[in-house]
Amino acid sequence: MVCSSSQIRLPESIPVPVVYAYGPSTDDRDISVVSDDVSGGRLAVNHLLTAGRRRIALIGGDTSYAAAHLRAEGALHALSEAGLSPAVDPMFGSWSEAWGRRATRIILEQCPEVDAIFCESDQIARGALDSLRELGKSVPGDVAVIGYDNWQALS
Repeated sequence: MVCSSSQIRLPESIPVPVVYAYGPSTDDRDISVVSDDVSGGRLAVNHLLTAGRRRIALIGGDTSYAAAHLRAEGALHALSEAGLSPAVDPMFGSWSEAWGRRATRIILEQCPEVDAIFCESDQIARGALDSLRELGKSVPGDVAVIGYDNWQALS
């Protein structure tokens, strides 16, 4: 089951306006501010394509979160529009550096010629960068890496 991150509607008796941030309300009458993860995934891959990358891998987060599916949906759509498939099947795990390190090693074992990795979070991207450095790969020379979320430690 995919976690939609929907928020339970607060009672109308609350005397102040309420805006739901990050997770949408279950009531269409409420104001919700949420990111467009599909467009974010598409933008990331389109940037890699514009930079000339063609063997692109995707490392996603925890599939119990809607964001993992939506970001992948956008990324895969951008690849498809360019007439491409991912370099390897998209991989999903935790939203962590450890997962980014492990997934990057698996990707390079399966497809040593990968030239870009779209990571669905900056924590995953930081782990990917660690593995690429340990494996002697130049970033972005050999492999371009994109993270997602604007994590201050990485951005």
